[in-house]
Formats: sequence, C-alpha cells, structure tokens
Amino acid sequence: MRILILTLLIILSNIIYSQEFNNYWHFGDSAGLHFTSGSPEYILNSSLQSHEPSASISDSSGNLLFYSNSIKVWDKNNNIMPNGNDLAANINVYGSSITQGCLIIPTPEQDNLFYLFTLDFYYLYYSAIDMNLNSGLGDVTAEKNIQLSEDEMTEKLNAVKHANGRDWWVITHSSLGNTYYKYLVTPDGVEGPFLQTIGAENLTTTGRFGEMIFTEQGDKLISVYNVEIIDLFDFDRCTGELSNWIDLRNDAPTPLYGASFSPDGCKLYISEYPPGKLFQYDICQGDIKASKTLIFDNPLDDFWMGQHQLAPDGKIYICMSYDILPNEVFDFPNENLSVINNPNAEGMACDFDTASIWLGGKRSIFGLPNFPNYNLGALAGSECDTLSTALHTINKKDAISIYPNPASTSFIISGNVSFGDEVVMYNATGQLLLQEKIIANQSIDISGIPSGIYVVQLKNNEVIKYAEKFIKVEGNYKK
Repeated sequence: MRILILTLLIILSNIIYSQEFNNYWHFGDSAGLHFTSGSPEYILNSSLQSHEPSASISDSSGNLLFYSNSIKVWDKNNNIMPNGNDLAANINVYGSSITQGCLIIPTPEQDNLFYLFTLDFYYLYYSAIDMNLNSGLGDVTAEKNIQLSEDEMTEKLNAVKHANGRDWWVITHSSLGNTYYKYLVTPDGVEGPFLQTIGAENLTTTGRFGEMIFTEQGDKLISVYNVEIIDLFDFDRCTGELSNWIDLRNDAPTPLYGASFSPDGCKLYISEYPPGKLFQYDICQGDIKASKTLIFDNPLDDFWMGQHQLAPDGKIYICMSYDILPNEVFDFPNENLSVINNPNAEGMACDFDTASIWLGGKRSIFGLPNFPNYNLGALAGSECDTLSTALHTINKKDAISIYPNPASTSFIISGNVSFGDEVVMYNATGQLLLQEKIIANQSIDISGIPSGIYVVQLKNNEVIKYAEKFIKVEGNYKK
C-alpha cells in the first residue's frame, strides 16, 4: 500500500495543472482574466490587443510578470518593456494574426530569465527577457528577434517539458508538407532544429492556421488545420519523437481551428469555424474515430469558435464570435467566453456552457493565451537523464574563450590559439558560413552574417580544439 501511494503521488505531481504560472490571462481587445481566487475574474486594465496570439506568465506565487501579443511585451504594470517593441511578428490592422504566434518559456536553471518565442507569417524567432533588469519589471535584452528557422512555418507553436523535468521541447510545423521542427531549450540556450516528417501532408499555404496542443501529461500531441486535417500522435518526452500517427480528419470537409485536451488526457475537443461546432473524442478508447460526439451545434452559419485553453480551475475556456466583425463592433459572444465545465466527463456530461464568462465589457476575438504545462515534472521511471543535441560533445578548454558573445559585428578568440588554427562557423542546420585562419586576439568580422544561433569552432588540422554556441544579434550590442 505504501508503494502504491508513493507511486500515485509521483504521478499526480506530474499531471496537476499549474495553479500559479498561468494565473493571469491577457488576450483579445484589452481583455483578461485572473484566477487568483480560484475562479475567473475579469481584468479591465490590459494593454494587449491581438486578433489571435498572446502569452503571459506569472511567478511561482501567481503574481503577473509580463505578457505579449508577439509584437510587443508589457510588464506587470501594463507598460511596454524597454526594447519591448517591434518583435518579429505578422502585423495586421489590429495586432498580430498568427494562431499560436507567441510562447513564453522559463530558461532552465536561470531564475528570472525567459525566452519569448514568436512566429511571423514565415519564420520562428526568439527574444530573451531578463526580469532582473529595469528594477525588477523586466527588459527585452539585445538577444532579440533571433531567427531560428530558415523554412516557412505554419501558425503552430507549443512546448512541453523534456523527460528530465528541466529542459523544454519547443515545436512548430512546416508551412507545406508534414515536417515538424523541434528545438531543445537547455541551460545553455536553444538547440536545433531537429526535423521529423510524419502525419498528413499540408498541400497548400492557405492551410496554415489551427491549434497544436499537448496533453497535460505531455504524451500526446494534436494538430488541427483549417484544411480539415486532424493529426494525433504519441510524443516521447525523452527523444522528442512523434509516433503512432492517427488520422482523424473529417469525412465531410470542414475548416478546423480550436483544440484542447481534458486534464486527465483522455478527452480531445475539436472545434470548427464556421459554423461553430464542437466535438469530443475519447482517445483512451480503442476506436477513437467511433467515439466522436457532437457537443455543440450552432444554428448560425456565420458563427466562429476560436481557441481553447485549459485553465487553473480545470475547465476549458473557448472564445466565440460571429463572423469577422469590424474592429469597433462588440457582441454578446465576443464579450463572453464559453466554457467546458467538466472536460473529463464523457459526452454531454462535459457540460458545455456558451458565452457564460463575462469579460467586463472587453472582448475576445479568436485567441486565448498560449500556455504549456509549466508544472509538468520529470517523467517517473524514465532512463532519460542525459540530453542529446545535433552538436557533437566537445571538451572545452578553459584557456580559450570567445568574446563578446552575443555580438553584432565581430568577435575575438583569445587564449590557447596556435599557428595553423582556423575558426569555422556553422548554422543550426550544419551549413558552413565562415572559415579562416586566425591568430590569437584577432577580430573576426561577422557583419555579413544574419542574426541567429551558430556554432563556432577552433580547429587545427581538422581536430576541434574548442567549440561554443554563438549568438549573432543586430545593432550595437554591449556586454
């Protein structure tokens, strides 16, 4: 009995949804909720405006730190952070219009440091945020708008804890085809991309949007597209590999957008836009397709269902609206959120309540905050206690250093540099960008290299003496 109780405690500690880090929600047209009392209460002073993407994060006690619409970053006082403008994002007349256009990840083993990942209409970027700066209100550092992808991406962006409970897998998807791009966030920074081709093929660039969501346990991933694709996978938190693809696409083509999982990981919810139907699948059953149940069928053709989000109270909230409205128009659905009150329950017992959470006169549009499960711990019983990356392990010599790092125009390699040494630089895909003979303390010109993450090696006769991750930034960076 004691062993059973201990096992249950370990499992529960890994699946309880965050009660702190996702306490504050900022989304839509200056709308917001907070869950500090356990139930949702509206926020009236948000500065955020966004058609779709938003992300926010609180500290471990539930106090708001900052939030973003993928274009700007606001501090807890609703002021734009220093250097918090002009993030890489797709901008339209009313903010950003990328389904999951931003995501906040704490930097492993570095308190008060965060990565803000953003998608524009083509590429994935990240910017670093240091909450130790600006008197504790935070600042976007010079490590800003670092481009991670060279291929075009869809509007999907999410993350899950590595099996070691420390690092993070950040995942997006190619605009065309069926390739997932995975990045590993460690105490040393962002590694990748690691590519995997699996699932249904997206054959058109117009099929970019729709949500991609992990279960709270991190063992399943769902991807939905506005071109009727529904892909369900198993996910290995240790290796980052997707497997056991199940194609759940509809027989009758309908545009899809929203997706969510119940807290227990057994119920999958998918919504169409328009006409605004909501379906439930039981993915713990043998025949998942046969378990499809219609939960809500809106009678109006111009009714839209937007993004889903699991909340600290264990309920799933969904934004809803009539067809795309002028920016100044408010209506009953977009001034309220709908809610699945009992998402673990089967069929209609899940208790879907339309337009029941008032936003205090503010309005949602299509998006809700993008939250990974910040409280997911290490995978119990996993043998995955070491990390692998696409880079070879190099024995770094303390007598050699590269500085400054990050840098904008040049860097220097100092220390144990010998006759015949050369410096080489590769991008994340292994492409050689720079190769030249050097002497100690020689300035290496990188002004012609775009901002991004690279590997710099010091070699002699093809023997690697030293290797270091290097970040190229724009502007005049000062260490």
